[in-house]
Amino acid sequence: MNTNMSHETSNNSAARATRPTAAAEPRVLVPVVDVLESAEQITVLADLPGVRAEDVKLHLEKELLTLVAEYNGTLFDGPVHYKRTFQVPSHIDADGIEAKSDNGVLTLRFPRHASAQPRSVPVTSRG
Repeated sequence: MNTNMSHETSNNSAARATRPTAAAEPRVLVPVVDVLESAEQITVLADLPGVRAEDVKLHLEKELLTLVAEYNGTLFDGPVHYKRTFQVPSHIDADGIEAKSDNGVLTLRFPRHASAQPRSVPVTSRG
């Protein structure tokens, strides 16, 4: 009787192993970023290892820029879904935002409005 139970367990295990498994749900990761500021612009460098430029989507709505990227390679156990939202300050020229991807690093350039950039004010005299 013990042998039969063992045999039945073995058969059930084999059946479980051959059943199709559901596709792995992607893990959602928040990409690590570096923020660099200058008088002319804010630059954000987002780490997206293994992600191709065509797998990155940027969506700007009002003052929120949302970054979404998909990765299905072999760096991780299963697919990865990156997502991060950035608040775009009012002194940024939203029409001038640029994005470039290079070797898993996404560079976002947020130019400041000309009126928000430092400038020199000429001093005149009344002679």
